[in-house]
Amino acid sequence: MAASSPGHQGDRLAGHQGNKLAIRSGKVKSARLGPRVSKSLLWCFGVFFMVGVGIDVAYYWQGDHVETRQSQQRPVPRYAVRHSTGKHQFSSLVSGHNASEWSSPISGLSTEPNVNISIFEPSSIDVSSTFSKFKVLQSSFPTDGLNSFFTIKNARQALNYSLCDTLELHIEARDQHNQLKQYGGDYFWAKIFSITSHSSQPADEIMDHGNGTYTARFALHWTGAVSMQVLLIKSSEYVALLRELREAAPARFAYNGKFQVGDQIEVMPCHITTEMFLGFMEAERSRGFCDFSNRRLGFPWFCLKPHRLPCSSFVEHMGSLSRSHAYNELLLQDKPISVIHPFAVIKQIGATAIEVTSVRNREGMSLCMDKPLPLCTPGLPPRPPKSVAGFYHQTSWQSLICQVRNFQTSDALKCLQDHSLFFYGDSTLRQWFEYLSLRLGPTMMEQSCTSKLVGPRFVHDVVHNISMTFRIHGYPIRSIWLRVKDIAYTANEIDALPGGPDTVVVLTLWAHFTPTSLQFYRDRWRAIKAALQRLQMRAPGALVVIKSANTREQQGIDMSNWYAMELDKVMREELALEQGVAIIDVWDMTLSHSTGYNIHPSESIVAQEMKMFLSFLCPVP
Repeated sequence: MAASSPGHQGDRLAGHQGNKLAIRSGKVKSARLGPRVSKSLLWCFGVFFMVGVGIDVAYYWQGDHVETRQSQQRPVPRYAVRHSTGKHQFSSLVSGHNASEWSSPISGLSTEPNVNISIFEPSSIDVSSTFSKFKVLQSSFPTDGLNSFFTIKNARQALNYSLCDTLELHIEARDQHNQLKQYGGDYFWAKIFSITSHSSQPADEIMDHGNGTYTARFALHWTGAVSMQVLLIKSSEYVALLRELREAAPARFAYNGKFQVGDQIEVMPCHITTEMFLGFMEAERSRGFCDFSNRRLGFPWFCLKPHRLPCSSFVEHMGSLSRSHAYNELLLQDKPISVIHPFAVIKQIGATAIEVTSVRNREGMSLCMDKPLPLCTPGLPPRPPKSVAGFYHQTSWQSLICQVRNFQTSDALKCLQDHSLFFYGDSTLRQWFEYLSLRLGPTMMEQSCTSKLVGPRFVHDVVHNISMTFRIHGYPIRSIWLRVKDIAYTANEIDALPGGPDTVVVLTLWAHFTPTSLQFYRDRWRAIKAALQRLQMRAPGALVVIKSANTREQQGIDMSNWYAMELDKVMREELALEQGVAIIDVWDMTLSHSTGYNIHPSESIVAQEMKMFLSFLCPVP
């Protein structure tokens, strides 16, 4: 848990009259939701903020037709949904299709129970052990960032180290009474840095000793004065709360669908399950749901059926922040919300810096390796065992994975010439698309753009025969209103690609999946992996690059860095050994950079990410 990197580890809320929300003894007490969401709770405890990735996603919708390439149908998965408050008192498996309740534009499709690619159809979720552990943690005092501290472990008297030595920090997690915690599970980030040389790196590993103490370990890659910093990102009690919410409510956040015929408009709740939280529209659940599930991939999507308009009038989609707030208030009632805390820079006791000097044939900076790095080719691990993926020195990212090249504009154009690049993901990947579009010179022209934020977008360089396409992944996504017809699931898009050595597929999916379960996320990647396998069988030679998740600013529960880290571990498990796939670890690239944490990393970081990307495409000049 302590490890700092995944490589290691527009609607109003209405309610029932007279309902009240009160905070007593650090817990939320609520029989029902009131007519307005308690903003004091939301902002005082930082449970939820405006969507960081907000306005940048698109989806896929089959509408009332079926794609010609839809060769096999998959049963819509079922999701175990648990609620324990209000009118939602049930624990059941929600089936993906019931003709008596739902109206579907694709109801004519049949399903095949036996398919080759696994889909998410789990048995009932057993969260009893998680609840039991959480109750134990509730009885303890949570980790306190003010009382916790770290110190240099076994500090040498002169605090002098040599290049490539190992620095270890001793971290103690203490509670509000300044007592050492008796168990582990806290989530820390640690880094070392030198301001004069513009150098920094995350910890190679943070070891949790299970007794309230931790050890952060760093290989020293540059000389000079080196300072250190440790942040408490999530206490063990906060982590337990996040884990409980994820397992008990795998369909968090909320989404809206707009149905329109002429001047008639209706806005209905939408989600991956018919047991979605409806808020003030709960009484309308019996009307049934429109089924917009993708039968080919087995991806579910439902919207509450409109009062008057047909399901086929579904035209736009967006996230619903207010209903999301309401649902999470409901989930948090009777929970110890006092464990929710912001990032905390914990104090350092003793010496606050060390001096690193050159040794033998190593001066200034060293990768600290006995043999040269390999060329950047698919199949390399995203980071070495028990090591970071790299470090910054003189503002430049020094990879510990492979030989990274420096690219001038002319070099990049030569590398990309005669290639077609397809970017599928969220807004953090849109940054890559836009960086290349703007930096490759005047010959790179945008030909079509439905929406600059969500796509689809197409850029073409006639002179160098380079084309680039950007499209947001499919449901679920948080966004402003966007057109349903612009929505496309990534796996379907990959199945339409020509393939071959001139094709480059670039992927990232994580920021909009943090309010879902690990199994839902794993299922999405497995569908994409199967599409990539079909692509390589159809036309071998395509390069696939996956950008990992990145660190971000403090956000509420649904967009937690801990959730992102957990998702990223799943992605690496599923794709790390896939043929023709290169994973670029941008988690480490964003964890220690001097510009801080942001869902959309600074351009200086993106520039270093581009060096890594182009080095995999063109490992040699």
